[in-house]
Amino acid sequence: MTLGKICKISGIILGIFEVVIFCVEAILLEQPILVFVGFFIAYFTILFMLICGEAITLLDSIHSRIYMINYTTQEIVDKTKDEQTPVSYVNTANQQKVTWVCKECGTGNYQNNLYCRNCGKYK
Repeated sequence: MTLGKICKISGIILGIFEVVIFCVEAILLEQPILVFVGFFIAYFTILFMLICGEAITLLDSIHSRIYMINYTTQEIVDKTKDEQTPVSYVNTANQQKVTWVCKECGTGNYQNNLYCRNCGKYK
């Protein structure tokens, strides 16, 4: 049972309890107006608790969706990191280290290059 449902159910129980208390008080004090006051207060108590319960349920749903988005994003980032493992080997022509491979064309590029030397795509 979620916190939102507990809040809604407790609001209904509290409202019923308030009606009973005000009815008993109205009978004991012989003031029938207290019955109407009791129903009025109970109505707004139940309404308030139902609104709070619905807000808690909505916030819980938003939290769950954000958690799933975060989890999915983390999986995508992890997969991307695995695919972009930098290659490090020495090019004998000019003795510079090739440190990253272009995702577009597969060309090895030097550490200080921000763009692919073959196709021009950004690192």
